[in-house]
Amino acid sequence: MCGLVGIFKKQGRANKRERADVVGMMASLVHRGPDSAGTWCQGPLALGHQRLAILDVSENGHQPMVTPDGQGVLALNGEIYNFQSLRTELESEGLAFRSTSDTEVLLNALHHWGVPNTIPRLNGMFAFAYFDRRTDALWLSRDRLGIKPMSVMDLPDQVLFASEDKALLASGRGSNRVASSKLFARHMGMTDDSKTSYFEGVTRLPPGSVWKIKGSVVEKSTYWSPLDALDVDRLLDPPAPDANHYDQLETILRSSLKLHCVSDVPLSTACSGGVDSSLLTAFTRDHRSSFKAYVVDPALGDSEREAAERVGRHLGIDVTPIDLTRDTYLDLLPRAIWHLEGLPRMPMLPGLLTMTDRVAADGAKVLVTGESADEQFGGYPWQMRNARRARDLDWPRSFFRSHKRQAEKERVFARDLIARADNETAEGLFGLERRQLRDSIWGKLEPLPSFVDRAFIFTSIADYGHHMQNLLHQKDRMSMASSVELRVPFLENDVIDFALHQPPRMRFRKQTGKWALKQVAARHLPHKNVFAEKRGFPISHDFHAGTEALIADGPLRDLMEWSDQECAIRMERATFFPLFRFQLLCSDIFLRLFVANQTPDQVAGRLRAYA
Repeated sequence: MCGLVGIFKKQGRANKRERADVVGMMASLVHRGPDSAGTWCQGPLALGHQRLAILDVSENGHQPMVTPDGQGVLALNGEIYNFQSLRTELESEGLAFRSTSDTEVLLNALHHWGVPNTIPRLNGMFAFAYFDRRTDALWLSRDRLGIKPMSVMDLPDQVLFASEDKALLASGRGSNRVASSKLFARHMGMTDDSKTSYFEGVTRLPPGSVWKIKGSVVEKSTYWSPLDALDVDRLLDPPAPDANHYDQLETILRSSLKLHCVSDVPLSTACSGGVDSSLLTAFTRDHRSSFKAYVVDPALGDSEREAAERVGRHLGIDVTPIDLTRDTYLDLLPRAIWHLEGLPRMPMLPGLLTMTDRVAADGAKVLVTGESADEQFGGYPWQMRNARRARDLDWPRSFFRSHKRQAEKERVFARDLIARADNETAEGLFGLERRQLRDSIWGKLEPLPSFVDRAFIFTSIADYGHHMQNLLHQKDRMSMASSVELRVPFLENDVIDFALHQPPRMRFRKQTGKWALKQVAARHLPHKNVFAEKRGFPISHDFHAGTEALIADGPLRDLMEWSDQECAIRMERATFFPLFRFQLLCSDIFLRLFVANQTPDQVAGRLRAYA
């Protein structure tokens, strides 16, 4: 896990100026890689890297890393989990290695097999820049679901790229202006943070994509998407016995967790007491003899501490509670937004940030979490609601309607579902306009006889491109703010494939979501935890109560040109509607940080004064 930056000149050679600018860009990403820094400047490319050393912490893992012939160079952010099997294959073809790092394996694979042949074989979370001097081509790529970030600024004479937007802004190129239309589209749920930058001229490499840049030509392609990966014929196969399905799921999860426990530095787990993180904590014991588990214990609202400690007693491990006071929350909120470079939708970010701060303070660099199990295995209420709504269109009610009437009801239902998948989600995830989304998804799912199944699977696929993107972006930015690598075993390749092709009856049954996953968890965790009501990350809006007064004299009011009366109306509404208050507050803080150039500490001081 690291930070990378680069400047690629479309014509001419990179020189001292580009190298100096790269160094300046790297300074804004030290939090992503405080262990070492390196630059490389030859031909049209100036490349920089900030390293957080996880595998082979020696100098042999230093980046940017260059091939022995000097013709290939790589800067990697992330982890390649199947690097050991790839290394064995490369060694059988005559390649030698001087380190035990995954970076050297990826570099040699890209250089030896070629980029198009290598990327589909990767199992991991990554964003990388690889330059092939043999062809003078720069390749930028991102993992299948966008766990690791990559921001790009395409200018007439050069392409800049970096792990975070702020590094591009630090280059002094571009306008550095906030695109207010994108900022406020975020309030309407019409953008997702992983694919949308709020700065003019800055874009983010889509998940599952690879860009080839040679001279002034940028070739963009997608090597993986959930829709393309979905094989409907597998969903039509006769169902396996339930017990066999549960056994297979557990085997796949254990295999993924084993890969994610490979680390040359201390590793820890998040253990909220819920199904996902608790199950991974249980499996971690098989591969790490010593590790710490953590749960956030908020001073206001609900706490998961009791549930987490129950899991700890059941597993025979200590779970460390982390206090979150109101003062700490207000201190951390501006810092969280600074690192997020966007607007959080819900108030949990300071809770995550205080956890990763504590993990780092205790000496660990890796945190294993249960992120993305809900999207894939049917854990969200809206997935269940869509399935319930679809029952009216399924047998036996459909039998009593004419074909024309049934087709019309199905069309309206599909339209309503698609309306919830905004245009940017459709473009970013499927490469299609929203008006084509129905044809692409419903056409592929049409062989499924059950309309309920089609609705459930549609919602799950949409969640890959929207809700999951928001959460992955938030988790990456908060963990890296503390120089901690966050790993998500539920997004390993085999787990993704299994979840995509899991029958809906294994996701939702007897009014219970994540049915199959909970059957596996029930083998290892307390029954009370497994079948408890879903709570999410319960950080109360009470933490920011009273802070709406900050908006009265801030840049948000100036941008929106509110009169005194209009501002007073919004502040009164913010008093009674906590989510509205939070959204206004975060918008104002974002503008203070990135437009008014206030520091997170300065904004935190104002917050505490108003609170």
